[in-house]
Amino acid sequence: MITSEPWDQEQAEDAVANYLVIQCAVLHLDPSTIKKTYLPGIIGSFEMARDKTAARIIREASTSKEIQYITQGLQRHHDKYNPKSGRVKLPFCMDMALEAREDLTLFAFPRVQTNSVIHSVMALRIFLCMAIGIMFMLRKSEHFGSGDKEQISRRGFTFFDEHDHIISYNRIGIMLAHRVAINVSFSKADSSGYGRRTQHSRQDGVGQACIVQILEHWFSYTRDEYGATEDNTLYEVPGLASFKLNDLHCVMATTAQRMGLHKDASTPTSHSLRYGGATMMAAAGFPQYLIAQYGGWSEKSSSLKIYTKASAAMIQQVSKHMAEMSRLDVSKIFLIDATIRNQGKARTHDGRGEA
Repeated sequence: MITSEPWDQEQAEDAVANYLVIQCAVLHLDPSTIKKTYLPGIIGSFEMARDKTAARIIREASTSKEIQYITQGLQRHHDKYNPKSGRVKLPFCMDMALEAREDLTLFAFPRVQTNSVIHSVMALRIFLCMAIGIMFMLRKSEHFGSGDKEQISRRGFTFFDEHDHIISYNRIGIMLAHRVAINVSFSKADSSGYGRRTQHSRQDGVGQACIVQILEHWFSYTRDEYGATEDNTLYEVPGLASFKLNDLHCVMATTAQRMGLHKDASTPTSHSLRYGGATMMAAAGFPQYLIAQYGGWSEKSSSLKIYTKASAAMIQQVSKHMAEMSRLDVSKIFLIDATIRNQGKARTHDGRGEA
């Protein structure tokens, strides 16, 4: 442990180098993701534990020339075997989740009769998973669970009324929720080191796309009809079979095929929901730093840039505003400003201005 016996710079660089090699050569992760997101996340975890010495040692080792050379070599190897021109990763957005509801009415769950009450609950659970993953841009482990990490608890959600008062679990669905917040625990890919707390407000008049209403209905329905308590995990329903990730993937793949989006794109997975949320925010015109904050990405994340391309609506707005700027003396304003700055620098160098 770094905290028990302080490492010198060489030992720290060896540790970081070994971590890079294992993550990239063995697990085949993108070196830029490790460098820009995972390592800052590890540093953040030490800072959160108030171990400033360990955080400083790892930070200095991560930015050393030796680690830079190793990262560059690993990046070249990764890019060679993972060309950017491969199949397009499919972002699964909310329009696709709503389309998937049609598939869910006929989807065959093991040992569950189609069109039965249990079938409708299973279908509702899968739609909820898609909506949660998209709207809060969650990693699979952050809501579905992975390895020794459990599914997100119902206690991880907080509902507020119009006066910003917390609604107790037993009153959800009885008192109208104005907004809902979710606590996402820290993960090694979270550059802040503290996890994140994101929220959405109620949006009436958007059909079945309001995440506040989707969650509100799920909590109240499973509580009243099946006795689900706040100690249950989000997708857990007493008396029903556990949630299978394969069921979610099958529904998503079927939806992509129905919409004709499967030919030139990779098969959608639970991670496609996270991409979908980022794509929707980008299409709405939100800046990348805000998208990164919502989804827990590093602001310089290379993977995030893939899903934040300008939409047709954004391009229309850019064209409109740039055309309107032609009526203003933009060039003249720029030149005047540049001239003033240059004159200020000249006075400073000549000794006539302040240093």
